[in-house]
Amino acid sequence: MTKFQRTTLALLVSLLSLSSGACVGPASTEGDSANASFGGATAKADGFYTECELREVLQLVNRSTTTFDSLDQLFFPMATHEKAATNVIAHRNGVDGVLGTGDDDLFDDLGELDAVDFVGPAALERMIVAVAETCDLPVLADRPYIDEDTFAGTSGGGWGRDNVELEATYTATGVTGARLREILVSTDDRGRTIFSRIRKNSDLEAFTYGYGVDEMPWDRDSHNLREDMPYVMLTIESGRFDPDEETGIRELSLGTDIMDDTYFDTQGFDLLHRQLSLRGRARWDDATTIRRLLIAAKSGSTVDEEGIKSASKIDVRKDYPSTEQIASVDFDVMRGTVNWSGYDTPVEAIRTIYDRMSADGVLLDMQGHHGVLLLEPIAHLRSTRSRLHFNEASLRSVQGLHTAGTERIASAVAAAEEMLAAGTVTGADADVLTNLVALGKGILDHSLIAERANSVLIAEGLAGTYDAATVPMPAGFGSITSASQVEEHQIIAEAVSDLYHDFADSIDDADRILSNSRNRAWDDYADYYVAWAQSNDRTLARKTIIEPYLNRYEGMSAATDMDAFNVWCAAQRADGDDDFEEFDEIDAAGWDAMGNSLRLEMYKLHKRIVEASGTMARALWFDEAREYYVPDSSRHTGNFLIDTTDMTDMVSHEEWLTLTPDQITIDQDLPAEVIFHSVLVNEVQIELGSEEAYLERIAELRELVDAGTATADDEAAIEGARFIFNEYQGSLVQVAELKRSRVRRYLRRGGADDVEWEPAQYSKGQTALRILADVP
Repeated sequence: MTKFQRTTLALLVSLLSLSSGACVGPASTEGDSANASFGGATAKADGFYTECELREVLQLVNRSTTTFDSLDQLFFPMATHEKAATNVIAHRNGVDGVLGTGDDDLFDDLGELDAVDFVGPAALERMIVAVAETCDLPVLADRPYIDEDTFAGTSGGGWGRDNVELEATYTATGVTGARLREILVSTDDRGRTIFSRIRKNSDLEAFTYGYGVDEMPWDRDSHNLREDMPYVMLTIESGRFDPDEETGIRELSLGTDIMDDTYFDTQGFDLLHRQLSLRGRARWDDATTIRRLLIAAKSGSTVDEEGIKSASKIDVRKDYPSTEQIASVDFDVMRGTVNWSGYDTPVEAIRTIYDRMSADGVLLDMQGHHGVLLLEPIAHLRSTRSRLHFNEASLRSVQGLHTAGTERIASAVAAAEEMLAAGTVTGADADVLTNLVALGKGILDHSLIAERANSVLIAEGLAGTYDAATVPMPAGFGSITSASQVEEHQIIAEAVSDLYHDFADSIDDADRILSNSRNRAWDDYADYYVAWAQSNDRTLARKTIIEPYLNRYEGMSAATDMDAFNVWCAAQRADGDDDFEEFDEIDAAGWDAMGNSLRLEMYKLHKRIVEASGTMARALWFDEAREYYVPDSSRHTGNFLIDTTDMTDMVSHEEWLTLTPDQITIDQDLPAEVIFHSVLVNEVQIELGSEEAYLERIAELRELVDAGTATADDEAAIEGARFIFNEYQGSLVQVAELKRSRVRRYLRRGGADDVEWEPAQYSKGQTALRILADVP
């Protein structure tokens, strides 16, 4: 808008304000009445002002540098200048009157601004005049730009990836960004922030198949989480589940990354409207070192109803960049080239954006240049990220857990047979043990497995002719050669799993009989003994099954060890340890009863281990099916899933430019008053590249189906490949979903009463751009 146009505009608004109407205020010099309206969101549609100008007005009133004094001066000489300025600032700053606190209420849209008393067409006109110049087209000689010559050379710069990004994206909703941030950065009496406590989610310790049966968590919740994911066997990466130096207990640890992202778009947000995204990233090692620069483009970014985000992504990276390369990255994105190899090189990621914009016919011809793309830094996102990798457990680990369950079936059968032979149990108890023995032997000799599998195979129209000697077992399925064999082996694996779960129920019925632990008053003494044993031997603390503790107990006696046990437990009680509140000193008979309580706990864990062992039959089948349906796929025992939890602060580019170098250092929080929004986001992503074999196989088979040349095996294969890949994608959602209770608990304690944990509707970058673009 030229100065002449702005003068004409001011005159026109002044004349309009003299007319009557519900949405028109008093004369410009008189200002607006309390209920005057400029039309709110409809101001975009009437074409009187440009969308750019209206967006800039929203940014103006939300900006930290906009104060009562500056607005008062802007609205002068309107008679209502003081009232308008007071009300705008009061609304934005919240009840406490201070910008940068949890009750801030920044203006989300034009309707919210229009609803402020004494803000109507006259006030809007003055704000438009103040911001309109920022919407003028720039002089190309004064700034970087991209045109038809930019990508004439070979693209490159750093090293690149071009893949489909698949991730489950969940976020906290039902709380304003300002309140969320205030809660997340608040600290407890030990100096820990709420964010640090939320992100270290011990539920993730359930997925530790690679750490051995004796060191996996076997509490009920961990076991149930694993049972809910019967095909994908995840395990925490090496080095992130190590024993604590003080307690000896294995604990989850997280990597932490600090990242500064700059999101770019055009003045009209043409990328956002086309589901395109372009960002530059600086990933920090510490407050003085940037480890990596990255320029990434995404297209077709969507989030489905399950929270699975998918997008085509291409990026280019530069590890350990120079000071000059760091300083120029925003400039480089705006010009489409980088100097990361000693000479200027077009960036392929930016070329993909340029080509799409060219195809859509939105590039400019201006000032002697053709096909001009004017990119602007729009939003800066500072993310504090906790990072954890999950791998697929090795087949050896899966087979080891399957074997561990089989061994415990055999152990329970042997113990039951011994008690029956000794005549120490009678009546109903003897019936329970007799049924356990019969079920266990039928599983161990495979006769029941063959019988159950045959019944389903026959019902499905398959052979169903196996006996105990010929029925193939999951650990030895071998290579699958046909779709019908895949189905057959699945039925056998499910029969194994179901029978193992049935036997686990039998252990549950028999555990007090097998352990001779009838008196429930002694149940807590197993926990007392475990804690005492760990205090004497920290290497025991990592053991999650009872056998190591029971072996230690059986090497002791009441005569030599009971007094030490009593003294230690009584000391814990005296120190106020709630776990020992009910402890009473024991005598020799109590010592024996404690041994039985340890055996009871052992059988309770055996029940879960046997259930897990049965589930491993399904997992072993799944891996065979994966190999058959997607021959080029592999088991990802390294960096398969990336689980990240981000607290992200969003700052407009105009606000970012007001910050000093000292204010943007990563060893301190950004000034709260410049942040226009904050989010808590969990992204669980399949490592880029791991998805290729599955997507390519499905596409290959889809082509055959579409061409009408697919065989019956091809049609079965496409359904099988989809099933396999859907299970992997489903694991993303399950890992993200399990954060819900912890997030809600901590945020609600902080005062976010209505907070929920839900699939994110948009990515972090999209969220920031949509807010600044005033897109509903």
